[in-house]
Amino acid sequence: MGRDDHRKTDQQVVLLSLECCEMPAVEYQRSTYDNRTGSPEPLNVFSLDFNHIFHTLIGSNMDVAKRIEEYLAGPDELRQSIAGMSAAEIDAAPIPGKWSTRQIICHIADFEPVYADRMKRVIAEEKPPLLGGDPDLFAAKLAYDQRDLEEEFQLMTAVRQHTARILKTLSPEQFQRTGIHSRDGELSLATLLDRITNHIPHHIRLIREKREAMNV
Repeated sequence: MGRDDHRKTDQQVVLLSLECCEMPAVEYQRSTYDNRTGSPEPLNVFSLDFNHIFHTLIGSNMDVAKRIEEYLAGPDELRQSIAGMSAAEIDAAPIPGKWSTRQIICHIADFEPVYADRMKRVIAEEKPPLLGGDPDLFAAKLAYDQRDLEEEFQLMTAVRQHTARILKTLSPEQFQRTGIHSRDGELSLATLLDRITNHIPHHIRLIREKREAMNV
């Protein structure tokens, strides 16, 4: 697995983890940030309350309507980020040890229904179990090199439109409902929405990095 050369402080990695597809496991302390998958490595965070961190960062009076609109805008922003790239450039991996743009897009599409399911379960059930997922296993086993990017974008858009329609019916208090993640423990609906909303912007930054490396 490729590793980014940059080293983050523990605090920086905790903040970054709120923007990524999967939070770090909590068995032991390590602060390297994996820029290929967007997932930090494990940290020593037994004592941290991630829902408290979330509300400290963005405030208890989160503008839910604005956040939902940002969530809905993600697929179009991702599409714009690859405008003008050829198929060969999309398949290229110009930075050793990091995913291609195609792999990033397939990865994002894979985790859209995962997060939609998590959010629905938190809304409908009482503290439901939320299974984790391994992005590297998905990439290795789910035919990323054979998938059609237009289908991936259609999936992202459909899932977000469907889920946003449900989210718009909820009260602010309902965004404090929680589920129990198999690795990260208790997570609120607000936290889940924040993670998946910030997932695409995080990967757009990595796509820009690849474009710069290829001068495209």
